[in-house]
Amino acid sequence: MAKINQALIERLKNRLGISKSRVYALIQQSANKNRVRRHIGALLLAGDNGISIQKYASAEDHAELRGIPNHVPVAVNAAPAVAPPPRAVLRKGNAAKIPKTKENNRVRRFWSAIRTRTVHRIVSQVPSPGRRIDRKCLYR
Repeated sequence: MAKINQALIERLKNRLGISKSRVYALIQQSANKNRVRRHIGALLLAGDNGISIQKYASAEDHAELRGIPNHVPVAVNAAPAVAPPPRAVLRKGNAAKIPKTKENNRVRRFWSAIRTRTVHRIVSQVPSPGRRIDRKCLYR
Protein backbone atom coordinates (compact mmCIF):
# COMPACT_ATOMS: atom_id res chain seq x y z
CA MET A 1 0.00 0.00 0.00
CA ALA A 2 1.40 3.40 -0.99
CA LYS A 3 1.76 6.03 1.70
CA ILE A 4 0.45 9.54 1.31
CA ASN A 5 3.28 12.02 0.80
CA GLN A 6 3.63 14.12 4.00
CA ALA A 7 4.79 17.15 2.03
CA LEU A 8 1.52 16.96 0.09
CA ILE A 9 -0.42 16.74 3.36
CA GLU A 10 1.32 19.88 4.67
CA ARG A 11 0.74 21.69 1.38
CA LEU A 12 -2.99 20.83 1.47
CA LYS A 13 -3.17 21.91 5.10
CA ASN A 14 -1.62 25.29 4.33
CA ARG A 15 -3.54 25.88 1.09
CA LEU A 16 -6.95 25.02 2.55
CA GLY A 17 -6.32 26.54 5.99
CA ILE A 18 -7.59 23.47 7.84
CA SER A 19 -6.18 21.03 10.37
CA LYS A 20 -4.26 17.89 9.51
CA SER A 21 -7.08 15.64 10.69
CA ARG A 22 -9.53 17.51 8.43
CA VAL A 23 -7.15 17.02 5.48
CA TYR A 24 -7.14 13.27 6.15
CA ALA A 25 -10.94 13.26 6.39
CA LEU A 26 -11.21 15.06 3.02
CA ILE A 27 -8.75 12.63 1.45
CA GLN A 28 -10.81 9.70 2.73
CA GLN A 29 -13.99 11.32 1.42
CA SER A 30 -12.41 11.90 -2.00
CA ALA A 31 -11.13 8.32 -2.12
CA ASN A 32 -14.55 6.94 -1.22
CA LYS A 33 -16.44 9.05 -3.76
CA ASN A 34 -14.07 8.21 -6.61
CA ARG A 35 -13.50 4.58 -5.55
CA VAL A 36 -9.72 4.84 -5.46
CA ARG A 37 -7.01 4.28 -2.89
CA ARG A 38 -6.26 7.00 -0.34
CA HIS A 39 -3.00 8.26 -1.85
CA ILE A 40 -4.77 8.71 -5.20
CA GLY A 41 -7.58 10.49 -3.34
CA ALA A 42 -4.95 12.86 -1.91
CA LEU A 43 -3.69 13.60 -5.41
CA LEU A 44 -7.24 14.23 -6.64
CA LEU A 45 -7.90 16.60 -3.73
CA ALA A 46 -4.65 18.46 -4.42
CA GLY A 47 -5.48 18.79 -8.11
CA ASP A 48 -8.96 20.13 -7.31
CA ASN A 49 -7.44 22.85 -5.14
CA GLY A 50 -4.82 24.11 -7.55
CA ILE A 51 -1.79 22.22 -6.25
CA SER A 52 0.43 20.69 -8.91
CA ILE A 53 0.74 16.95 -8.37
CA GLN A 54 3.75 16.45 -10.67
CA LYS A 55 6.30 16.13 -7.87
CA TYR A 56 4.01 14.07 -5.61
CA ALA A 57 2.79 11.42 -8.08
CA SER A 58 4.72 8.54 -9.63
CA ALA A 59 4.26 7.25 -13.18
CA GLU A 60 1.90 4.54 -11.88
CA ASP A 61 -0.16 7.16 -10.04
CA HIS A 62 -0.49 9.23 -13.21
CA ALA A 63 -1.64 6.15 -15.13
CA GLU A 64 -4.22 5.40 -12.43
CA LEU A 65 -5.43 9.01 -12.44
CA ARG A 66 -5.94 8.87 -16.20
CA GLY A 67 -8.03 5.71 -15.74
CA ILE A 68 -10.60 7.35 -13.46
CA PRO A 69 -13.65 7.87 -15.71
CA ASN A 70 -15.79 10.39 -13.81
CA HIS A 71 -13.95 12.34 -11.18
CA VAL A 72 -16.21 13.65 -8.37
CA PRO A 73 -14.74 16.71 -6.59
CA VAL A 74 -15.09 17.01 -2.81
CA ALA A 75 -16.41 20.15 -1.09
CA VAL A 76 -13.55 21.41 1.05
CA ASN A 77 -15.39 23.94 3.19
CA ALA A 78 -18.14 21.54 4.11
CA ALA A 79 -17.82 20.67 7.77
CA PRO A 80 -18.29 17.10 8.93
CA ALA A 81 -21.92 16.01 9.18
CA VAL A 82 -23.04 17.47 12.49
CA ALA A 83 -26.55 18.73 13.15
CA PRO A 84 -26.64 22.52 13.64
CA PRO A 85 -27.96 23.77 16.98
CA PRO A 86 -31.61 24.86 16.99
CA ARG A 87 -32.16 28.57 16.35
CA ALA A 88 -34.10 30.81 18.69
CA VAL A 89 -37.35 32.13 17.27
CA LEU A 90 -37.65 35.92 17.25
CA ARG A 91 -40.95 37.38 18.31
CA LYS A 92 -42.35 40.78 17.42
CA GLY A 93 -41.83 42.27 20.88
CA ASN A 94 -38.28 40.95 21.22
CA ALA A 95 -36.93 42.40 18.02
CA ALA A 96 -33.96 44.64 18.79
CA LYS A 97 -34.03 48.14 17.40
CA ILE A 98 -31.00 49.48 15.60
CA PRO A 99 -29.66 52.45 17.53
CA LYS A 100 -29.06 55.63 15.60
CA THR A 101 -25.48 56.80 15.49
CA LYS A 102 -24.27 60.10 16.84
CA GLU A 103 -23.27 61.27 13.38
CA ASN A 104 -26.79 60.72 12.06
CA ASN A 105 -28.22 62.61 15.02
CA ARG A 106 -25.88 65.55 14.45
CA VAL A 107 -26.74 65.82 10.78
CA ARG A 108 -30.46 65.48 11.53
CA ARG A 109 -30.27 68.20 14.17
CA PHE A 110 -28.32 70.45 11.81
CA TRP A 111 -30.88 70.20 9.03
CA SER A 112 -33.73 70.50 11.53
CA ALA A 113 -32.19 73.74 12.76
CA ILE A 114 -31.85 74.99 9.19
CA ARG A 115 -35.51 74.21 8.48
CA THR A 116 -36.86 75.89 11.60
CA ARG A 117 -34.48 78.87 11.42
CA THR A 118 -33.26 78.28 14.95
CA VAL A 119 -29.60 78.14 14.18
CA HIS A 120 -27.76 79.85 16.99
CA ARG A 121 -24.02 79.82 16.64
CA ILE A 122 -23.54 78.27 13.24
CA VAL A 123 -25.37 80.77 11.02
CA SER A 124 -22.15 81.98 9.47
CA GLN A 125 -20.90 78.45 8.89
CA VAL A 126 -23.74 77.00 6.83
CA PRO A 127 -22.02 74.71 4.37
CA SER A 128 -22.07 75.63 0.74
CA PRO A 129 -23.28 73.02 -1.78
CA GLY A 130 -20.52 70.51 -2.27
CA ARG A 131 -18.83 71.25 1.07
CA ARG A 132 -18.74 68.27 3.35
CA ILE A 133 -20.43 68.60 6.73
CA ASP A 134 -18.16 67.76 9.61
CA ARG A 135 -18.33 68.08 13.39
CA LYS A 136 -16.37 71.31 13.52
CA CYS A 137 -18.80 72.93 11.12
CA LEU A 138 -21.89 71.83 13.04
CA TYR A 139 -21.08 72.79 16.62
CA ARG A 140 -18.62 75.48 17.69
